[in-house]
Amino acid sequence: MKRTLLSASLLLILAGLCGCPYESRAPLAESGVPPLDSRLLGTWSALDRESGDVSSLTVLAFNASEYLIQTAEDDGSWSLYRGVPFTIAETQFVQINEVEPDAGPHGYIFARYHALSDETIEVRFVGERLLSDSLSADPGAIAATIAAHLKDPMLDDEESVLELRRPGGSPGPK
Repeated sequence: MKRTLLSASLLLILAGLCGCPYESRAPLAESGVPPLDSRLLGTWSALDRESGDVSSLTVLAFNASEYLIQTAEDDGSWSLYRGVPFTIAETQFVQINEVEPDAGPHGYIFARYHALSDETIEVRFVGERLLSDSLSADPGAIAATIAAHLKDPMLDDEESVLELRRPGGSPGPK
């Protein structure tokens, strides 16, 4: 299975600080529904709880239904990602894929998030333990598997938990 380590992360997301989230060849979300979550917009410090690494992350509204996510790289450059919000059984997710015009098609990773406080958001990436490579081209099967396991800790990539904090904000509860 193709694994992509994304550089730094959000919500929203982005798993370079973390482990190796599940990567799908097919999107689960289409632009337009649901609308953007304004709580995600802005500049964040992304803390990888496993390693303690911190990176800078900016989430912008690309349009009314898509995020543009910028992550700071160690060399001072930025990586860009497209984020599309979606929900499964009232759980908020963002579908993320890298924006790199000359690199060909990129896969999709999925992250669920929830607010720990006004200044802190926890992001958990969907992992590979419950989703096989054979499902990666079947969005219906992926969504059904996620929906059936929303309360199962096996759904998450155990190394991909980020805590997004507003610069100067205090940490959320653990």
